[in-house]
Amino acid sequence: LGILLLAPLGDRFDRRNLILLKSALLALALGAAAMAGHLPGLLMASLLVGLMATLAQDIVPAAAVLAPDAQRGQIVGRVMTGLLLGILLSRVVSGVVAEAWGWRTQFVLAAVSVAAMGAVMARALPRFAPTSTLRYPALLGSLLALWREQPQLRRAVASQSLLAVGFSAFWSTLALMLHARLGLGSAAAGAFGIAGAAGALAAPFAGRFADRLGCHAVARLAIAVALLGFGLLLAEAWLPAAALLPLLVMSALLFDFGFQSALVAHQT
Repeated sequence: LGILLLAPLGDRFDRRNLILLKSALLALALGAAAMAGHLPGLLMASLLVGLMATLAQDIVPAAAVLAPDAQRGQIVGRVMTGLLLGILLSRVVSGVVAEAWGWRTQFVLAAVSVAAMGAVMARALPRFAPTSTLRYPALLGSLLALWREQPQLRRAVASQSLLAVGFSAFWSTLALMLHARLGLGSAAAGAFGIAGAAGALAAPFAGRFADRLGCHAVARLAIAVALLGFGLLLAEAWLPAAALLPLLVMSALLFDFGFQSALVAHQT
Protein backbone atom coordinates (compact mmCIF):
# COMPACT_ATOMS: atom_id res chain seq x y z
CA LEU A 1 0.00 0.00 0.00
CA GLY A 2 2.80 2.40 0.84
CA ILE A 3 4.51 1.90 -2.51
CA LEU A 4 1.23 2.23 -4.40
CA LEU A 5 -0.16 5.24 -2.53
CA LEU A 6 2.91 7.16 -1.34
CA ALA A 7 5.79 6.48 -3.75
CA PRO A 8 4.14 8.44 -6.63
CA LEU A 9 4.33 11.58 -4.49
CA GLY A 10 8.02 11.72 -5.39
CA ASP A 11 7.00 13.05 -8.82
CA ARG A 12 4.79 15.76 -7.34
CA PHE A 13 6.89 17.08 -4.45
CA ASP A 14 10.53 17.57 -3.52
CA ARG A 15 11.77 14.03 -2.92
CA ARG A 16 14.14 15.24 -0.21
CA ASN A 17 11.26 16.55 1.90
CA LEU A 18 9.34 13.31 1.44
CA ILE A 19 12.32 11.22 2.54
CA LEU A 20 12.89 13.33 5.65
CA LEU A 21 9.19 13.36 6.58
CA LYS A 22 8.90 9.60 6.18
CA SER A 23 12.06 9.10 8.24
CA ALA A 24 10.60 11.11 11.13
CA LEU A 25 7.24 9.33 10.97
CA LEU A 26 8.95 5.93 10.70
CA ALA A 27 11.01 6.60 13.83
CA LEU A 28 7.84 7.61 15.70
CA ALA A 29 5.97 4.52 14.48
CA LEU A 30 8.82 2.25 15.61
CA GLY A 31 8.78 3.94 19.01
CA ALA A 32 5.02 3.42 19.23
CA ALA A 33 5.47 -0.27 18.43
CA ALA A 34 8.04 -0.59 21.22
CA MET A 35 5.58 0.92 23.72
CA ALA A 36 2.47 -0.95 22.50
CA GLY A 37 0.59 -2.48 25.42
CA HIS A 38 -1.84 -4.63 23.44
CA LEU A 39 -2.06 -6.42 20.10
CA PRO A 40 -4.31 -3.90 18.26
CA GLY A 41 -1.89 -1.10 19.15
CA LEU A 42 1.06 -3.14 17.91
CA LEU A 43 -0.76 -3.93 14.66
CA MET A 44 -1.56 -0.26 14.05
CA ALA A 45 2.03 0.75 14.73
CA SER A 46 3.24 -2.03 12.41
CA LEU A 47 0.93 -0.74 9.66
CA LEU A 48 2.46 2.72 9.99
CA VAL A 49 5.96 1.22 9.98
CA GLY A 50 5.17 -0.56 6.72
CA LEU A 51 3.75 2.58 5.12
CA MET A 52 6.64 4.84 6.13
CA ALA A 53 9.34 2.26 5.35
CA THR A 54 8.61 2.97 1.69
CA LEU A 55 11.08 5.84 2.01
CA ALA A 56 13.55 3.34 0.55
CA GLN A 57 11.53 3.49 -2.66
CA ASP A 58 12.16 7.25 -2.70
CA ILE A 59 15.91 6.87 -2.14
CA VAL A 60 16.49 4.48 -5.07
CA PRO A 61 14.90 6.72 -7.76
CA ALA A 62 16.62 9.72 -6.19
CA ALA A 63 19.96 7.99 -6.78
CA ALA A 64 18.91 7.18 -10.35
CA VAL A 65 18.07 10.84 -11.01
CA LEU A 66 21.44 12.03 -9.68
CA ALA A 67 23.46 9.40 -11.58
CA PRO A 68 24.98 9.99 -15.04
CA ASP A 69 23.20 8.00 -17.75
CA ALA A 70 26.20 5.76 -18.48
CA GLN A 71 26.59 4.81 -14.81
CA ARG A 72 22.97 4.64 -13.73
CA GLY A 73 22.85 0.85 -13.42
CA GLN A 74 26.09 0.75 -11.45
CA ILE A 75 25.00 3.47 -9.02
CA VAL A 76 21.52 2.02 -8.55
CA GLY A 77 23.25 -1.29 -7.87
CA ARG A 78 25.36 0.27 -5.13
CA VAL A 79 22.34 1.85 -3.47
CA MET A 80 20.42 -1.41 -3.73
CA THR A 81 23.35 -3.24 -2.14
CA GLY A 82 23.15 -1.04 0.93
CA LEU A 83 19.37 -1.32 1.04
CA LEU A 84 19.29 -5.08 0.65
CA LEU A 85 22.18 -5.72 3.01
CA GLY A 86 20.25 -3.75 5.60
CA ILE A 87 17.11 -5.82 5.01
CA LEU A 88 18.95 -9.12 5.27
CA LEU A 89 21.43 -8.35 8.05
CA SER A 90 18.61 -6.85 10.12
CA ARG A 91 17.40 -10.42 10.50
CA VAL A 92 20.71 -11.31 12.14
CA VAL A 93 20.60 -8.33 14.49
CA SER A 94 16.91 -8.60 15.34
CA GLY A 95 17.17 -12.33 15.98
CA VAL A 96 20.02 -11.89 18.44
CA VAL A 97 18.57 -8.79 20.14
CA ALA A 98 15.07 -10.25 20.47
CA GLU A 99 16.38 -13.49 21.95
CA ALA A 100 18.70 -11.72 24.40
CA TRP A 101 16.73 -8.60 25.43
CA GLY A 102 13.23 -8.96 24.00
CA TRP A 103 11.43 -7.65 20.94
CA ARG A 104 10.71 -4.20 22.40
CA THR A 105 14.42 -3.47 22.60
CA GLN A 106 14.77 -4.17 18.90
CA PHE A 107 12.03 -1.66 18.04
CA VAL A 108 13.76 0.97 20.19
CA LEU A 109 17.09 0.35 18.45
CA ALA A 110 15.39 0.56 15.06
CA ALA A 111 13.75 3.88 15.98
CA VAL A 112 17.08 5.36 17.06
CA SER A 113 18.79 4.10 13.88
CA VAL A 114 16.14 5.62 11.62
CA ALA A 115 16.29 8.94 13.47
CA ALA A 116 20.07 9.03 13.06
CA MET A 117 19.76 8.14 9.37
CA GLY A 118 17.26 10.96 8.91
CA ALA A 119 19.66 13.45 10.47
CA VAL A 120 22.43 12.37 8.09
CA MET A 121 20.18 12.61 5.04
CA ALA A 122 18.98 16.07 6.09
CA ARG A 123 22.57 17.27 5.68
CA ALA A 124 23.53 15.23 2.62
CA LEU A 125 20.54 15.19 0.26
CA PRO A 126 20.08 17.93 -2.34
CA ARG A 127 16.68 19.26 -3.29
CA PHE A 128 14.81 17.63 -6.17
CA ALA A 129 12.60 19.56 -8.55
CA PRO A 130 9.13 18.01 -8.98
CA THR A 131 8.59 16.41 -12.37
CA SER A 132 4.80 16.60 -12.38
CA THR A 133 2.11 19.15 -11.54
CA LEU A 134 -0.72 16.61 -11.44
CA ARG A 135 -2.98 16.52 -8.41
CA TYR A 136 -2.87 13.39 -6.29
CA PRO A 137 -5.90 11.59 -7.85
CA ALA A 138 -4.59 12.30 -11.35
CA LEU A 139 -1.12 11.19 -10.27
CA LEU A 140 -2.48 7.81 -9.19
CA GLY A 141 -4.47 7.62 -12.40
CA SER A 142 -1.29 8.15 -14.40
CA LEU A 143 -0.01 4.85 -13.02
CA LEU A 144 -2.80 3.07 -14.88
CA ALA A 145 -1.87 4.90 -18.07
CA LEU A 146 1.74 3.80 -17.70
CA TRP A 147 0.58 0.24 -17.11
CA ARG A 148 -1.49 0.25 -20.30
CA GLU A 149 1.10 1.95 -22.49
CA GLN A 150 4.31 0.21 -21.39
CA PRO A 151 4.40 -3.57 -22.04
CA GLN A 152 7.98 -3.74 -20.73
CA LEU A 153 6.78 -2.26 -17.45
CA ARG A 154 4.05 -4.90 -17.19
CA ARG A 155 6.54 -7.71 -17.73
CA ALA A 156 9.00 -6.28 -15.20
CA VAL A 157 6.28 -5.82 -12.58
CA ALA A 158 4.88 -9.31 -13.13
CA SER A 159 8.24 -11.09 -12.93
CA GLN A 160 9.51 -9.12 -9.94
CA SER A 161 6.18 -9.56 -8.14
CA LEU A 162 6.42 -13.33 -8.48
CA LEU A 163 9.99 -13.24 -7.22
CA ALA A 164 8.87 -11.12 -4.27
CA VAL A 165 6.19 -13.67 -3.39
CA GLY A 166 8.85 -16.38 -3.32
CA PHE A 167 11.22 -14.13 -1.36
CA SER A 168 8.60 -13.47 1.32
CA ALA A 169 7.52 -17.10 1.44
CA PHE A 170 11.09 -18.30 1.93
CA TRP A 171 12.05 -15.88 4.70
CA SER A 172 8.67 -15.99 6.45
CA THR A 173 8.69 -19.78 6.81
CA LEU A 174 12.41 -20.29 7.38
CA ALA A 175 12.21 -19.83 11.16
CA LEU A 176 9.34 -22.32 11.39
CA MET A 177 11.27 -24.91 9.40
CA LEU A 178 14.43 -24.46 11.46
CA HIS A 179 12.47 -24.86 14.69
CA ALA A 180 10.44 -27.85 13.51
CA ARG A 181 13.28 -29.79 11.87
CA LEU A 182 16.36 -28.70 13.82
CA GLY A 183 15.03 -27.18 17.05
CA LEU A 184 16.76 -23.84 16.36
CA GLY A 185 15.53 -20.46 17.64
CA SER A 186 15.17 -16.95 16.29
CA ALA A 187 18.89 -16.17 16.55
CA ALA A 188 19.75 -19.06 14.22
CA ALA A 189 17.02 -18.00 11.79
CA GLY A 190 18.38 -14.47 11.84
CA ALA A 191 21.88 -15.73 11.11
CA PHE A 192 20.64 -16.92 7.73
CA GLY A 193 20.59 -13.27 6.80
CA ILE A 194 24.36 -13.58 6.42
CA ALA A 195 23.89 -16.06 3.59
CA GLY A 196 21.28 -13.80 2.05
CA ALA A 197 23.61 -10.83 2.43
CA ALA A 198 26.26 -12.66 0.42
CA GLY A 199 23.70 -12.95 -2.37
CA ALA A 200 22.85 -9.26 -2.06
CA LEU A 201 26.46 -8.40 -2.89
CA ALA A 202 25.53 -9.29 -6.45
CA ALA A 203 23.61 -6.04 -6.83
CA PRO A 204 26.56 -3.82 -7.93
CA PHE A 205 27.66 -6.42 -10.49
CA ALA A 206 24.10 -6.72 -11.79
CA GLY A 207 24.02 -2.96 -12.28
CA ARG A 208 27.31 -2.96 -14.22
CA PHE A 209 26.19 -5.81 -16.46
CA ALA A 210 22.83 -4.11 -17.04
CA ASP A 211 24.71 -1.03 -18.30
CA ARG A 212 26.79 -3.18 -20.68
CA LEU A 213 24.52 -6.04 -21.74
CA GLY A 214 21.06 -4.61 -21.18
CA CYS A 215 18.64 -5.12 -18.33
CA HIS A 216 16.67 -7.88 -20.09
CA ALA A 217 19.62 -10.26 -20.32
CA VAL A 218 20.57 -9.68 -16.69
CA ALA A 219 16.97 -10.13 -15.52
CA ARG A 220 16.61 -13.45 -17.35
CA LEU A 221 19.85 -14.81 -15.91
CA ALA A 222 18.91 -13.61 -12.42
CA ILE A 223 15.51 -15.30 -12.59
CA ALA A 224 17.19 -18.57 -13.63
CA VAL A 225 19.51 -18.39 -10.61
CA ALA A 226 16.57 -17.68 -8.27
CA LEU A 227 14.67 -20.66 -9.67
CA LEU A 228 17.70 -22.87 -9.10
CA GLY A 229 17.90 -21.75 -5.47
CA PHE A 230 14.23 -22.44 -4.91
CA GLY A 231 14.44 -25.74 -6.76
CA LEU A 232 17.01 -27.02 -4.29
CA LEU A 233 14.32 -26.94 -1.61
CA LEU A 234 12.47 -29.73 -3.40
CA ALA A 235 15.06 -32.12 -1.95
CA GLU A 236 14.30 -31.02 1.63
CA ALA A 237 11.74 -33.76 2.32
CA TRP A 238 14.22 -36.54 1.50
CA LEU A 239 17.27 -35.19 3.30
CA PRO A 240 18.39 -36.03 6.85
CA ALA A 241 18.54 -33.19 9.37
CA ALA A 242 22.34 -33.01 9.10
CA ALA A 243 22.14 -32.18 5.38
CA LEU A 244 19.25 -29.74 5.70
CA LEU A 245 21.26 -26.82 7.05
CA PRO A 246 23.81 -26.68 4.18
CA LEU A 247 20.96 -27.02 1.69
CA LEU A 248 19.12 -24.06 3.21
CA VAL A 249 22.27 -21.94 3.23
CA MET A 250 22.93 -22.64 -0.46
CA SER A 251 19.29 -22.03 -1.34
CA ALA A 252 19.26 -18.70 0.54
CA LEU A 253 22.45 -17.58 -1.20
CA LEU A 254 21.29 -18.47 -4.72
CA PHE A 255 17.75 -17.21 -4.28
CA ASP A 256 18.82 -13.88 -2.82
CA PHE A 257 21.51 -13.51 -5.50
CA GLY A 258 18.88 -13.97 -8.19
CA PHE A 259 16.21 -11.86 -6.50
CA GLN A 260 18.46 -8.87 -5.85
CA SER A 261 20.06 -9.00 -9.31
CA ALA A 262 16.65 -9.11 -10.99
CA LEU A 263 15.46 -6.20 -8.86
CA VAL A 264 18.41 -4.06 -9.91
CA ALA A 265 17.94 -4.99 -13.57
CA HIS A 266 14.23 -4.18 -13.46
CA GLN A 267 14.85 -0.81 -11.81
CA THR A 268 17.68 0.25 -14.13
